[in-house]
Amino acid sequence: KAVLESMASGVPLVTTRVGQAMDLVQHGHNGWMVESEDFEGLAFWAEQAVRQRTETGNIVKLGRRTAEANTYESQLPQWRDFMTGFVNFAA
Repeated sequence: KAVLESMASGVPLVTTRVGQAMDLVQHGHNGWMVESEDFEGLAFWAEQAVRQRTETGNIVKLGRRTAEANTYESQLPQWRDFMTGFVNFAA
C-alpha cells in the first residue's frame, strides 16, 4: 500500500523489489527499484531523486498516473473476477 500512497502523494518512490512494487514500479519510469538488501542502490537512487529535480518531476507525474490507474474503485472488477466462484456478489 505504501507504493501507491507514495505515488499518489507526489513523493518520489525509491523501493526494493518486493510485494506490490514488483507489479507497479518501472525503474526509471515511475519510480526507482533495486534488489532487496541493496542498501547502496537505495542510497544512490534516493540521492538521484533529490539532485535531479527535472527527471524526478516527470517520474513523480508518471507515478501519480500509476496510482490513479490502481485506485480501489478501478480494481473492483479485477477482484470480482478473481473471487468469482468463491464469493457470491449481490447484483
